Amino acid sequence: MPKDRFSEFVFKVERLSKCLKKLEMMTAERLGIKEVHIFWIYALVDHPEGLTASELARINSINRSLVSREIKELEKKSIIRYRASGSADNKYNAKIVLTEKGIEIAKAIYHAGIRAQVKARRRISKDDLRAFYSALDIMTNNLMEITNPTQR
Repeated sequence: MPKDRFSEFVFKVERLSKCLKKLEMMTAERLGIKEVHIFWIYALVDHPEGLTASELARINSINRSLVSREIKELEKKSIIRYRASGSADNKYNAKIVLTEKGIEIAKAIYHAGIRAQVKARRRISKDDLRAFYSALDIMTNNLMEITNPTQR
């Protein structure tokens, strides 16, 4: 039987995904946060004006109730705060922003990501890397068409 390219692709992507997940876990553990918090912190860096819990959920494609439950932990650790709004008690539509401590954690996450990227792309030419990202983007979009046919 000829070599099955799809299974090779799936196994390599799965292995890559597991490595990335492990890096995420190691970084989160070192910084005293949960893995799920990493991309919320990153999203808040990209939106210094703040995001609501609903916006964080949408950006990260996760359930709003998970964000609501977990965001309390980041607030207790003084990593995020709610930006003052009309009603002091109403956090439902309040914007969430990073504190100074949150910004420092975001920098540490960023540097961990850069270190991982540098190691991951060793011995890969700029042209090969550009082709890889282009092919990965196309493959992702093609597979999203199959898995989300209503979003075409």
